[in-house]
Amino acid sequence: MRIITGDCSKCPDVKACATSINVLKEILEANPKLVNMKIDIFPFSQETANNVNEVDKKAKSEALLNLRTKSREKFRSILTNLGQKNQSYKIPKSREWFAQSLALIPDRKIQYKALLADENCTGCGVCSKICPQQALEQTEKDGKIRLIYEPYNCVQCARCVDICGTKALKLDYVNFSDKLLNGKILINETEARTCSKCGKPIFHKKEPQLCIPCAAKDPELKGVLY
Repeated sequence: MRIITGDCSKCPDVKACATSINVLKEILEANPKLVNMKIDIFPFSQETANNVNEVDKKAKSEALLNLRTKSREKFRSILTNLGQKNQSYKIPKSREWFAQSLALIPDRKIQYKALLADENCTGCGVCSKICPQQALEQTEKDGKIRLIYEPYNCVQCARCVDICGTKALKLDYVNFSDKLLNGKILINETEARTCSKCGKPIFHKKEPQLCIPCAAKDPELKGVLY
């Protein structure tokens, strides 16, 4: 806490002010769990005001740097398993038998556990990058981001479900035919979004339409976008 006063030598309440500050210090010392606070008292001057502004600018710069560092660390933690993409699984025999059975009766539909996506999908593409079976493919065309699913290649390892930041993916039972099992299914389509200030791609559906670094420059958006 930085307290800037007037000219204390001319103030009739200087003793009362000093008493109040001492009481506040005692309260802080007696309650260490309270916010760590340091009290500095400065008589007002233009030099003091300039120094305070410099301190504020430095604090904001450090806060933005810390935010970017935390964002990078969070992104790295999300993508920890990307290196395991090539560790693919063998398609189980039961899948082959199931596909062969459906092929004999192409019009029949059977309950089958498959990947589903809901409206919370932001089109970030992490799921398609982490899939060890290449069962997910993301494409972008005409301002639309499409997530395409190949059920036959999916071994239901649920990596995509676990890594999805918006919990938009789930494995659930649906009616499947031979055509669906052996084909490609569009499971989500969303609008491609870019930051309204810098133009970088963004993967959230909140307003205002800003990336995290641009949003961090506006203190009023704290808790809204970051």
